[in-house]
Amino acid sequence: MFTNNVSPGIANLIRILNFAEESFHIFADQKTTQPLADHDLCFPLVSELKKQYLHPHKAEIDKKWSVLFFTWAHWVPYSSEQIQKLKEEIKKAERIILLYDASFGTHLKRILQQIRDLKKYPQFFRRVNEVCYLTEYPSSDVFSLFKKKFPYHASPMQAFVFDQTLSDQLFEDYNPAKKRSYCATVAGTKGPEFRQKVFLELLSEIKRTKNINVTDSHEINVSDQNSQSVLWAVGENTLCYDAYFQVMRDSDFVFCLPGTYWTPRPVESTACGSIPILGDDYLHSYDIPFEDDVNCVIIKNCEDVKSWSSALNRILGFSDEKILSMRENIHKLRKTHLVPEVYAQRQRKRLGL
Repeated sequence: MFTNNVSPGIANLIRILNFAEESFHIFADQKTTQPLADHDLCFPLVSELKKQYLHPHKAEIDKKWSVLFFTWAHWVPYSSEQIQKLKEEIKKAERIILLYDASFGTHLKRILQQIRDLKKYPQFFRRVNEVCYLTEYPSSDVFSLFKKKFPYHASPMQAFVFDQTLSDQLFEDYNPAKKRSYCATVAGTKGPEFRQKVFLELLSEIKRTKNINVTDSHEINVSDQNSQSVLWAVGENTLCYDAYFQVMRDSDFVFCLPGTYWTPRPVESTACGSIPILGDDYLHSYDIPFEDDVNCVIIKNCEDVKSWSSALNRILGFSDEKILSMRENIHKLRKTHLVPEVYAQRQRKRLGL
């Protein structure tokens, strides 16, 4: 793999590829051409995992590659030296998979940029066999016209992927019949503007609804909670890992608001037996067969903040029997889709490795 941005998605792919039978090398440097918090967070995790096979971009490795992955993000451009090095590695590769970040601008802007890239770097993009879209997954673009394409499938957050103890806690088995203390959890950092608007809309709707109350994240150990309580853990009230696992395992539903693009929360909530409430715009980003009213609640027209408060009112009308049935359905996904070994195996097969 050749990359100048070890983002959470790239770090997860590295973790998946690391379990392939063939040796796996990475060309990546500590710093990118722009300051990126995600990169600074994920690079040390990858560095610890791949000490022997992690190389700086300038390294000379006398090997041919059966598969070469390379990342491409317009907001994190390669330097001229990195471009030259990437050109050399592409010449040595039998099969090439482009890891493409399409999360910028409008649909038209994306197409125009791709045309410019094809003209400027034909030796790169004409050699590409497949395109994995890391963030946005456009229905059509220039690459789609002549390349096989597929979306990246999200994992839990990186702390849970790379830390075995935390991973074991997240994927610990549970009893789907156990009564939960909270009807729903709303959690996360404030994030982008749209996410903040959804938080405000949900909080306003909770306050307007007479038969429901809000429990602050500092009160999660209070024993008299009832099933019509929403656990609120937003902004400064975000949870530590132990409390996060506790809350997820004690909630019927979890609101999974997107961040800049997809969020790992649907994977994490499903692993804990909490039914995810998610928008329909990023369903392609999950290796989980989500089905509305069966194992999740899907919000249509999710770009409208009112749709999120409507989902809250919708779940308040679900019977205990329906909620139990939905939780039993997500429990059945553990062995087929969720546990890390199965997820990694499915992704390697998907990548043809």
